[in-house]
Amino acid sequence: MTRYLLNRILSCLVFVFVCIQHAVGQEFRVENFSTEHGLPQASVLSVEEDTLGRLWLGTWGGGLSIYDGYHFNKVDSLAGIAYESIHEIFRDSKGRMWVGALEETWMYDGRSFHSISKKYNVDLPIISDIIEGLEGEIILVAKDKIFIIKDEKGSQVEYPKGIKARKAVIYKGEVLIGTNEGVYVLKDGKLDLFKPMFGQFALTVSAMATRNDTLWLGGNERLYQFDGKEVKGLSRRFKMSPRKIFDIKMRDNG
Repeated sequence: MTRYLLNRILSCLVFVFVCIQHAVGQEFRVENFSTEHGLPQASVLSVEEDTLGRLWLGTWGGGLSIYDGYHFNKVDSLAGIAYESIHEIFRDSKGRMWVGALEETWMYDGRSFHSISKKYNVDLPIISDIIEGLEGEIILVAKDKIFIIKDEKGSQVEYPKGIKARKAVIYKGEVLIGTNEGVYVLKDGKLDLFKPMFGQFALTVSAMATRNDTLWLGGNERLYQFDGKEVKGLSRRFKMSPRKIFDIKMRDNG
């Protein structure tokens, strides 16, 4: 088991589903779901909502489970999901669900699951992120490569020597890839250093998100912000204790 997966599992020992009341002044309502409520495994690695409002949960050791608001329904091998550890789940603009596991990736089109590895005859070990590009292409960030699906055709991008990708995000019209040595840009089928950040940030990227013209980064157990010109550390400002950041989410109100 890699250190990355071990740290991620330890950070997700309990799955907490938070229902946020948007009215100003109201408190958060928190419901704690565990294996006692039907969750197949307490180590939740990924969560995504489908077009029907159901929550898809990828667990370590418990496979894929779908929560409909009342029950947790495990998706078993008969439906097409054969692996017990699901690392990433992503919903694209067409409503399709993408599921990345330890050695396999599937696409669910609303009717059935389709194996990406079998369709494109490619190995995709340990998917760490899945995003959709500006032209509708699906970008799969795997342990040893980036695999791109566009117009039903697949292509792969090899990593430069010593580079291991972690996360991907769209920033100012470019696909940025967070790696173990800072941020790279994916362009014309290859990875190059993201020049606006060159010399400012060369840490392992564990999380990425964007809001307007700002790029948010989790790295070296700290939170950072890039405004297009300068990288600023924010952990001390917000009095954040040193913890590895695995994901960054932006609320609709900014």
